[in-house]
Amino acid sequence: MQHDLLKIHKDMTALKIQGNKISGLQTQKIQKSAARVFKGGQVYSSAFVGSIDDQALLGKAEHAGNVGIAYDYALPKTAGFESTHIAKESRGSALNRFKDFFHDLQKQYPHLYWSGHANFTKSTRYFTSSYTGNLHTSGETVEATLLYKQFGSADFAEGWMFIDGPDYDFNKFYAKAEPLLKAVGQKAAIDSKKMPVLLMDNWSFMERIAQDMKPEKFHAGSTALSGKLGEQVFNSQVSFQDVSLNPAKGRFRGFDGEGVLHTNPMVFENGTFSKVLYDLRQATKANTQSTGNGLRSFNTGVNCGVHELVLAPGKTPVWEMIKSLPECLVVAMSYGGTITEQWEYSYPVQVGFLFRHGQPVGRVPSVSVKGLFKDILGKDLIAISSDSFSGSFSPCVLTQMEVVGH
Repeated sequence: MQHDLLKIHKDMTALKIQGNKISGLQTQKIQKSAARVFKGGQVYSSAFVGSIDDQALLGKAEHAGNVGIAYDYALPKTAGFESTHIAKESRGSALNRFKDFFHDLQKQYPHLYWSGHANFTKSTRYFTSSYTGNLHTSGETVEATLLYKQFGSADFAEGWMFIDGPDYDFNKFYAKAEPLLKAVGQKAAIDSKKMPVLLMDNWSFMERIAQDMKPEKFHAGSTALSGKLGEQVFNSQVSFQDVSLNPAKGRFRGFDGEGVLHTNPMVFENGTFSKVLYDLRQATKANTQSTGNGLRSFNTGVNCGVHELVLAPGKTPVWEMIKSLPECLVVAMSYGGTITEQWEYSYPVQVGFLFRHGQPVGRVPSVSVKGLFKDILGKDLIAISSDSFSGSFSPCVLTQMEVVGH
């Protein structure tokens, strides 16, 4: 009888900002465990929050009446793997520096109202089994979101800062947000037309690609990427990588929920669709090998998906990219839209600023940005920044889009 155990430990200190002040500090230590037992062509599972003996957890999986799920794939024979990373400074020191950073922001921008949070988290993952070596990764990172708006504003927010990764140089993140902070309160008009648009984050791109790469849909011919493996899909500037282990960026996984090592494969290289991602079940169906993309939380079954799609950076810093442009719409906040299955992109812009020759003119009234996804990252793409605005990853995308007033 084969079995495995997945354990996820989180040691987190959470700082809350509410009412324009630091309003709370909370420390949590959480242990989540999962077990699977493979028997008679079925896999039986159990999950538990808190401390539990391994044998007790396995016993819960084998408990009479527990419903199994059929499996027909070979289990991996992964050798042992370990990747542990220590924080660059103590958590107490980092917390104090973040508090000082926040108070400096309040002094510099006394007309702004702040809210948000900062989470300092050490994450540890263990995978042990009867069929692999022991797998273990750990690392500490900070994830902070700061929303700001003018006092008395009816808006949810007029801008934001996102800090993400193992780098506690908070002033570096401020430097990227400074042009937008200084533009709060200024107003500008904009016409409906096709023009350069700077997208400060690209999570919607990742979502669409992740959905269209799911192997069951991809091989059924029902996605926009079906039949395009090996073909040029995007501009040659565009490369996407699926990342699970990059300590310099605060990513500390390295293996999936099935005990398969994940090697950060390139999914698009220079615009060409180069790889489909698989878990063990889907790889068996496609007569290929797992890429280490069997995602599994402590209380779920395995789902084939991406760890984190990352757009490869370009060569020019974000604010340098737009210095030569007579005008550019900088999209600071945009949500509530979609990229359809036909790759039609349409998003309302909650917070956008008109820039001329790299300088902010003011915030524009309510608009939407639209285009075809294949063109946004294809023939209309101007450049990709060398740095990110939203955290450690996600460079900004400068492209031509239709701007439509409401």
